[in-house]
Amino acid sequence: MQNVSSDFKTAIKAPSRELKIRGLIETPDNSVYPLSMTDLAQGGFSYKASCMENDFSLGGATAASCTLVLTNYDKQWDDVEFEGGKLTVYCGVVTGYEIPEPEEPEEPEEPEEELPEPEPVPIIEDVLMGTFIIDRQSRPYATITLSAADRLILLDKPLVDVPGVIYPTDARTLLNAMSGACNVPLDNSLLNIDTLDEISMSKPDYDGYTCRDALGEIALLCGGFARMTREGALEIVKLEAPDELTAYPMAPTDRFSFRETTEPITLTGIMYQDTLIGDPGYVVSVDNLQMVSDTSALAFLQAVWDDLDGFTYTPCTADYTGNPAIDTGDAILHTTRDDKDVLTFVAKHTFTFGGRCSIDSYGKSASEQKYISANTRRLSGLVAGITHDFDKKLSSFEQASAQMSDLIGLMMGVYPTQEPQQDGSVIYYWHDQPLLEESLIIWRLDANVFAVSDDGGETWTGQTADGTVIARTVHALQIHAQQVILSDGTTSVETAIDEIELTPGPPGKDGEDAITVHIDSIKGYIFKNTAVATTLVVTIIKGDQWIDNSTKLEAEFGASAYLQWSEKKFGELTYEDISLVDERLSDNGFLFTISAADIMTKSTFRCDLRI
Repeated sequence: MQNVSSDFKTAIKAPSRELKIRGLIETPDNSVYPLSMTDLAQGGFSYKASCMENDFSLGGATAASCTLVLTNYDKQWDDVEFEGGKLTVYCGVVTGYEIPEPEEPEEPEEPEEELPEPEPVPIIEDVLMGTFIIDRQSRPYATITLSAADRLILLDKPLVDVPGVIYPTDARTLLNAMSGACNVPLDNSLLNIDTLDEISMSKPDYDGYTCRDALGEIALLCGGFARMTREGALEIVKLEAPDELTAYPMAPTDRFSFRETTEPITLTGIMYQDTLIGDPGYVVSVDNLQMVSDTSALAFLQAVWDDLDGFTYTPCTADYTGNPAIDTGDAILHTTRDDKDVLTFVAKHTFTFGGRCSIDSYGKSASEQKYISANTRRLSGLVAGITHDFDKKLSSFEQASAQMSDLIGLMMGVYPTQEPQQDGSVIYYWHDQPLLEESLIIWRLDANVFAVSDDGGETWTGQTADGTVIARTVHALQIHAQQVILSDGTTSVETAIDEIELTPGPPGKDGEDAITVHIDSIKGYIFKNTAVATTLVVTIIKGDQWIDNSTKLEAEFGASAYLQWSEKKFGELTYEDISLVDERLSDNGFLFTISAADIMTKSTFRCDLRI
């Protein structure tokens, strides 16, 4: 856990707490942009960090990532190139107030007037969330979304491209070489890990082996995982069994939800290839170390097991109010409503400023391990791999389906991951980065929905089993819709509509007369329970013109043109027009603010351009 005061720990759990956020963006052209709360959209910062995926594992080397949503109503960010820039974010809480000392005048004035009492000033204790590299920015609408990751992603450089390494070499020398080649500084805490001088590493046979793969192997042999400190230096964290005395307490009033995903787990051993270190039972598997001999690997893994022997925790998931100081690997002591204590640790932490946050600890039940493999990140020649270890109860068809999952991933140029469920079913993922936790583009398939996310799982579009399709933009060679008619180069368009039904029809006309009304939701399109809060933003595209406010609308189509919003509520067959003076509309309909009070089960909104 980040080093914070006792006042912070009290204030962060207070029901009426005041959260604060600030940041700094340094763009590639050396421009500097300080950020305050007014620059961010509501819920406009989220942070993700993890040290393992889906199950208990060692040797994780996952980059922390974040998403920042900037307000852009005045178009102040339209021409700023963020990609490749540096983002620094601080989240904090008000721990109290103080009355500033009044300034003493140089000479007393006559007659002396009674001065008003100075306003209390908040005392803010900040927590550094990290230093990130911006790798993606969205198109500029009413908001701009920036996606960023910490410097661990720079270690994806092939190990063969690291100069000056003479094999065999020790792990410390290799880390120093990778640090210089990848521009990733090392934390001083690495000086205290004597194991780094003892690990002898050979050149891997696989030319695609990356510096991050080598780092994960080193972290595994040190009994932990690798990550960047919030200040931006590489460290290896030794995983320690959670202890009730030092664990961060979390009561029912601190959480929105809590669920134990399986019974408490006690590790009984480590399996390396065909050698068991420890006892049968709940065994952690480690396969295919590329840079260490089998004899050496067994010796170091024995030392790792000596420290892990008796490691006990309860896999669980919790949505909670949020604490930016919590780190991966931290021990958590949950107290349930019936006063039961549940001891666990943080395998994944998602922090959303001003919104729901989550803590996850992964692990399969003992019975699941009998027929489904852990599906963790294997330290092999591949950045990530999937293995399938099936019980005899699985049919040949189920085995073929699992194999097809991997094959489809390879054909699509993505990485496959499977998430086995307790009932024996599987949720399939295909993602654009080797690790699911670091991916922005994620495809998900389960029994109810086939969906895709382009923001790391924050929002989704796709099709549900009942035939409902959620989409942002539809492109087609031929579109015929009741309210969009384009023909013969004329501009006599009665209406243009964002939500359309695709049916066979005559071809439209491309070019300067083509008109599209585009609707964006700044917080996505699907929401959980009552967490509905978004703004719908309209952009009209005519040829190469972008019309995104009422002034431009009047200039292009005349004073009689307007936007007509309508809504089709759940269970209804027709749309009902929304009043043009509805208080939720602003800028004559270009912005439409939606809250939980506006939605009962499900609603579909559309926007017509009336000319």
